[in-house]
Amino acid sequence: MIASLLGVVLLLASTAGTAPRGSLAQVTGGACVSEHAVYAVNGQDGRPVGKLRFSVDPEPRAWSDLLVIVADTENGRSWTFHLTASNGYSLNYLLPQDEAAFSESLRIFFFRKDAHGALKTVAIPQSGEPAPDALFTPTLGLELWYATNVDANRTHFPAEIWYRTACDEG
Repeated sequence: MIASLLGVVLLLASTAGTAPRGSLAQVTGGACVSEHAVYAVNGQDGRPVGKLRFSVDPEPRAWSDLLVIVADTENGRSWTFHLTASNGYSLNYLLPQDEAAFSESLRIFFFRKDAHGALKTVAIPQSGEPAPDALFTPTLGLELWYATNVDANRTHFPAEIWYRTACDEG
């Protein structure tokens, strides 16, 4: 467990400057509520390959009233997850709506930049509250790679931080 968390810290430190160009600075100046936030992750060539957004869950779980919708911008596929957390130590998880396609729930971490620009963990988001600046779900790419093993158009998301790139008010 400690080694796993240390790996997350090292990964965060190593990816600290890799937000999609100019995007995070543009959206952190004003408040953006979680259900309007849009996040992106870049592929190896620097182009965004994934888009993530929150939506109000019509059947909310105990820990959050939001859904997470992840889209592959290259092949148009998308997946929907519920947000939840464990009791006790309270790790946050994505629970897939289509549980047959995934082998397990996926951990997710939420971050906000502090006054010095460092990413600090924040609580699981709720609708109407300020959106996190970034998030990290270390095994999403791995799970989607095998869940989409149906043709040559597999989904590949790198194990990188997803940065908020927009605040969609509509």
